[in-house]
Amino acid sequence: MTLIKILSSLYFAIALISLLVLVLVVSTTLESLHGTPFVQRFFYQAGWFDVFLGLLAVNILCSALSRWPFKKRHTGFLMTHAGILMLLVGSLLSRLLGVDGQMMLAEGEAKDTIQENRHELFVHAPDGNAAAYDLNLHSKKPVRRLAVINGDTELALHRVWDNTVLTQEVTEGASDGVNRAIKLTLSSETMGAHESAWLIEKNPMDPDSTRIHLGPAVIELKEKETSAVQEAPKEPEAPARATPTLRVSRNGSNEVLTVDLLNIPKGEIPVPDSAFRVVGIRYYPDARVGDEGLTSISEESNNPAVEFDVYDTAGGHKHYVKFALYPDFESMHGKDEADTLDIVTDFTAPSAPSAKPSSAPSLVIYPPSPKTPVMVGDESASAGGFGGFRPSRSAKENNTGTPHLREGLHTGEDGWSYASKSSKSSKGGELAAGETYATGWMDFSFRVDQLLTHAVVSKEARRASPDEKGQIAAEVSLKQNGEVLAKDWVTEESAVKWPLSSGQWTLRLRTKDRPVPFSLSLKDFRKVDYPGTNRAASFESDVRLHDTAEHVTIEKTISMNKPLDCQGYRIFQSSYVQDPQGGEASIFTVAKNPGIFLIYLGSCVTFLGGFLVFFVPVFSSITFKERT
Repeated sequence: MTLIKILSSLYFAIALISLLVLVLVVSTTLESLHGTPFVQRFFYQAGWFDVFLGLLAVNILCSALSRWPFKKRHTGFLMTHAGILMLLVGSLLSRLLGVDGQMMLAEGEAKDTIQENRHELFVHAPDGNAAAYDLNLHSKKPVRRLAVINGDTELALHRVWDNTVLTQEVTEGASDGVNRAIKLTLSSETMGAHESAWLIEKNPMDPDSTRIHLGPAVIELKEKETSAVQEAPKEPEAPARATPTLRVSRNGSNEVLTVDLLNIPKGEIPVPDSAFRVVGIRYYPDARVGDEGLTSISEESNNPAVEFDVYDTAGGHKHYVKFALYPDFESMHGKDEADTLDIVTDFTAPSAPSAKPSSAPSLVIYPPSPKTPVMVGDESASAGGFGGFRPSRSAKENNTGTPHLREGLHTGEDGWSYASKSSKSSKGGELAAGETYATGWMDFSFRVDQLLTHAVVSKEARRASPDEKGQIAAEVSLKQNGEVLAKDWVTEESAVKWPLSSGQWTLRLRTKDRPVPFSLSLKDFRKVDYPGTNRAASFESDVRLHDTAEHVTIEKTISMNKPLDCQGYRIFQSSYVQDPQGGEASIFTVAKNPGIFLIYLGSCVTFLGGFLVFFVPVFSSITFKERT
């Protein structure tokens, strides 16, 4: 009884309520600074917060039990406390068993999965198999073993941060490996631009680190074309194919899927020696991009393009659009994304006219030219020679009986230089660190911040500051017989590729998909704007829902204040996408709240109990004197 008195005391209740108010003030402030996921992790979904709410529930329960034996005048008091307990239990059920996710549907598209606010590590092994592993942000284990592959290879998770900023550090390294890099700062007062960027020959964090797209302009680090003293005979060029052809293969495999685009097979097409399959191939001889996406305006091979999707057994998916004449089209228009599927694609089209010289602005940076490679050896023929050359002493020391290319005779080594051009002018010249040069594009100029010959690129992770936007990141390693083969930070925005002796590993984070017991398809999306503006006054979607459990199909309209209920799930119209290239799409929030009934019931019971306490004396433990 003494314990119940302590736990039911008014002082204990006041202390808990005061602490709850303080927690809510602090968490609300932090949410405005770091976002909802941050406070969910450290406050609302943390174990200590569950214990705190448990203590509040114990206080309420003990306070009610302290009135035993119950009397008629305790009715209002007991109902109020019972209602609060229902609210707490309902909230706990919703947090532990509830479902909350997003579903984005384009017109004509159907889905039976939602994307939850959780992430998983998606891994492609060199053998073509793929697997996904859940990431637990709340785990306190320093290292978690995710999988053991082939008995001696171990995939491990070291850290998971939900508000991470990855930075790239580029420094000058040892002189035993040439990796030239330049740091530029591009500026324009007219455009309000002042951006710094690295161009690096070999960057493991970015395979396209030699090129930057700035709107229509292309900035590129490129080797100057030099002629060797003597070159090895070239292989004869293969004749042009008679038909447009798409080739898809797993990276590192010799088995290739070849598709004749004039006779495309129906259904899914498996990629040999892999777990991939190609779906929905569409060929456009004379492609144009319009409001309805890609179309072909003629049957002439003026601008050949192909569109297709690639899936794997673990649910990985990527949509591809390839243009024969303009291979950089997607990246130039902001549509490029990291490829999480470890595949190689090649698209060729016959009789395609040569692409016209581009009038888009371009800036090419030329690193110092290497010494001109020459064929080492004597020019006199001899037995045992190769191609009329006798191996030199250098070749023999390398245990080769054939001549080889190495740094040899040269006419001198050039410095850094550049060539800038636009539709109206062209500029060029030598480069020096610390100097600023005009590009000839409006008032754009660039400053050379650093010039490196032996660049070393490293990746650093840190927590995001309040004014930065962080992302989910996981530190993952691959070990074989206890030896670390690779270790890196993986994010949702960019895939990490490990080219190892066993083949290439590809890793990426992605949001976790969750199946739902129905299929939803979007028939039509409508948006009504405020007159004279592009601001949405309202938007709604006509959908078709197929209940897979009851085998019932219904058609409804979901709007901002009119959700659709099915199998305990509620579907809300939360947002939309209108893309001139990709068309219209609706974004739905799909939620399941198993504790909602207790929350509603508890609210009603609490209100009724309070009413009895203050307005019905016969059911109230408060005397008339106390009320007056």
